[in-house]
Amino acid sequence: LKNSDLQNEPLFVSNKGKPYMNNTLESHWGDLRALIQSQYPDWYYRPHDLRSTFALNFLEIETKHRKISYDFLLEELAELMGHSDTLTTQKYIRFVNRRKSQLIAAKNKNSKFQLKD
Repeated sequence: LKNSDLQNEPLFVSNKGKPYMNNTLESHWGDLRALIQSQYPDWYYRPHDLRSTFALNFLEIETKHRKISYDFLLEELAELMGHSDTLTTQKYIRFVNRRKSQLIAAKNKNSKFQLKD
């Protein structure tokens, strides 16, 4: 069974089982954000941040589980994210590849400095 064969159910549904409209979700998120910020004024997140977190977690988990590079997951992630074009999804692949390279470079620098002691 392919991912495209699965019917996607709405993630957020009302107590009557009907999907929330986008503007309703934004309104609820805004209310929640205001409540949190009343206690933590520096806190600020948008609903889209949840999507980004999902995408990055998906890439990390699937890369380790399947033992493949991030690039091989591009089309699957695009489909999961609802992107009609993989160019939109490419930013997540670039981010994790760049982060991986930066971590390797930092580890190498740390090793060189430890040898000098």
